[in-house]
Amino acid sequence: MPPFCEFCGADGAIKFCGDCGRPQRGIAPRKDVDLEQLDRDFQQAQKDANAPKTLFKGTTWNWLCFSPLCCSSNYFDISTRGIDWESGCCRSHKDTMDWRRVKDIALRRNFFQMMIGRGTIIIFADDALSGNKISFTHQGAKAIHKRLRSHWTNTRLGVA
Repeated sequence: MPPFCEFCGADGAIKFCGDCGRPQRGIAPRKDVDLEQLDRDFQQAQKDANAPKTLFKGTTWNWLCFSPLCCSSNYFDISTRGIDWESGCCRSHKDTMDWRRVKDIALRRNFFQMMIGRGTIIIFADDALSGNKISFTHQGAKAIHKRLRSHWTNTRLGVA
């Protein structure tokens, strides 16, 4: 049985804990190390690890320059917690999807879109409310697709 840290509970702590940095089992602490600062840093790191991170946030205009005239735009807020989007006249429809409902993520670009750095990202879902897919076209779609795909893969593997 590996030794556990008596302060944070991490395994593998023999003389010093690898996670919180505290000395273990009667080892004298170093004089140049502020243990209270270590505790504050450790707690802040745990808070930051649990906070949702934004993968994409933006507005798309379905009808290009005519969208503002009809008050019709799609607003996406995609984070590590889920996918939120608002659409319709003056954002009258709002929906949320969990990452566990996503079945696949695709990037579609024609030659012209590839030249100017745009693309359409399609998120296929097992969700009847969204019509089984969400799509949006945006500048820098390849980088957005890479971030979404990476997080989705980690979610499916149970790492995220």
